[in-house]
Parts: sequence; C-alpha cells; structure tokens
Amino acid sequence: MNRSYYFVIDGIDGSGKTTQLGKVANYLTERGVSFISTKEPGGTEIGNILRDILISKKYDLEPETELLLYSADRIEHQKKMVIPNLDKGITVLSDRFISS
Repeated sequence: MNRSYYFVIDGIDGSGKTTQLGKVANYLTERGVSFISTKEPGGTEIGNILRDILISKKYDLEPETELLLYSADRIEHQKKMVIPNLDKGITVLSDRFISS
C-alpha cells in the first residue's frame, strides 16, 4: 500500500506559499515521490472558471455569493483532484485550503 499525504500551505497574498510549495516539490522529486501540485481556488476545469470570477474586479459579488463560489470550488477540487489522487497513493501539494 502506497502512503500518500496532503500538504497544504496557507497564507496571505505574497507570503511565499508558491515558493515554499516549489521547495517541497523539489524535495519530493529528488526522492522519487509521486505527487501533484494544485491550488484553491482553481485546480480543476470548473475551478479555474470559478477562480476567474472570484479574482475578477469585473463582478460585484455579494459576500454570500462569493462564499458559495468558494464552496463549489472546494467540492470540485476535493472530489476531482485531492481524494482520487490520495486514493491512488499520490501525494497532493496544495496552494491554499480552508484556512485561507
């Protein structure tokens, strides 16, 4: 049985999340560990569309709408990226998760 892990780095914009995930990715690559890198919001086809809406200044979203879009992205991300890869024994590196 392959052991897989779910690594998440959370933080404010510009805090170095992507840089640190790159270092973890290099470390895993050097050791031959199978992994994927992903992000929230985004990480799936639908998630990327939701991300575009969420970060766009074009829309004036109500706070509840924004919350629901983030929730929709999280469901898509977990069910299509995170859980299936962990089940296959593939470690998942994620730029942001629930605490962000």
